[in-house]
Amino acid sequence: MDSLRILHTGDWRLNFPCQGIAYYPENLTSSLSNSSIESVERIVDFAIGETIDIMVVGGNTLNPLLAGPADFVFLSQQLERLERAEIPVIWNWSWHDRRNQWPRCFKWPSNVHQIIGDTPQTITLDVTDKDPVTFVGIELTSSQPISFSWFEGLELNGVVFGVGYGLIGDDEPIPANLNNWLLSGKPYGVSSQNEPLQVYNAGSPQGRSLEETGPHGAALLEYSLSGEIDCQFINTSKVEYESISIDASEVDTAESLATVAKEQLASRTFDKSIIYVIELILVNSNCNLHSLPFVEHYDDFRKHLQRSMTEVSPGLILSRLSPLHVDSDTRCFEEEILGEFLFVTSELKERGWDTLNLALKIPDQPEADWTRIHDDLSGLQTILSAESLGKNLLGRQDKDAA
Repeated sequence: MDSLRILHTGDWRLNFPCQGIAYYPENLTSSLSNSSIESVERIVDFAIGETIDIMVVGGNTLNPLLAGPADFVFLSQQLERLERAEIPVIWNWSWHDRRNQWPRCFKWPSNVHQIIGDTPQTITLDVTDKDPVTFVGIELTSSQPISFSWFEGLELNGVVFGVGYGLIGDDEPIPANLNNWLLSGKPYGVSSQNEPLQVYNAGSPQGRSLEETGPHGAALLEYSLSGEIDCQFINTSKVEYESISIDASEVDTAESLATVAKEQLASRTFDKSIIYVIELILVNSNCNLHSLPFVEHYDDFRKHLQRSMTEVSPGLILSRLSPLHVDSDTRCFEEEILGEFLFVTSELKERGWDTLNLALKIPDQPEADWTRIHDDLSGLQTILSAESLGKNLLGRQDKDAA
């Protein structure tokens, strides 16, 4: 076995719509409504195009109480595509999926291997020309941490991965040969709660709200003969949520706000194949947003600002305006830097390490010495390692973390 390639995905949420979009250009209606399924199609396209060895679906695929026939038809079609490509699928259930309420007529293709039941289950796959690989898991019907005590006594040999949804309990001895876990339910990233435990989170194919900013996708794991695992982020987003800070120190009218927003957005780069749902955060504002005279005429102003954003890039959608005073919260400059980190990392993965000059991407701020990262391999690896941290910070779960 030279290497084993596993595509880890989860949190498809096929029946969960994009949120925070009160208004949008009519030409984006179809793209928005189909974005969730198209992001999943991108994952399947990647799996087939790259001839991966195994796909792992970690859970929270769809809620049968909210899903319609079209959702199940789409899911069946994607699994059948993988079956025709001879790609086995490890299917893990989460409590969000409500397995017992799925229609009994749903037909599972022969390549899908489900983790079912409240006792530990092992699934061993014989991959052509490669060593067998075993997946271990248990079906969770409620939100509770995964306990290693559930797997005590299992004889696990060779290449083994744990599969689950949610979190792993703390301070428990790790069963022999069960130190690599593929989890869903959290943003993409690699973490180690304690040695030698390694947790690989897949994230979701795309964000659904301003709490899920930045690129989304899946995790591609490459297990080498030496036992080392290389994990790469695969961007599959059709819609990305972004919180972008703009300098509003000169803003005192609705017209000046629209002008400043357009100018500062025009200085950024946007992928025209992606829809960006944008929260504009006003920094250094000398007046309260709610005191501006355009409040009574917000609808007209919003349409004007939306037209300006469309001129910058056809896929930009205004989600909301948020005032933020620099004295009360200093996260904006750091968020901008971390946002550039994520964008640069995405470009590096698509174009290669040698095509970009990272130094040009970092603002020149004398008081921010920690941002002076040289454009070399060491610096790029630092950026890559910071990707998961950046996503959490941009999600603004902790406003002071940046």
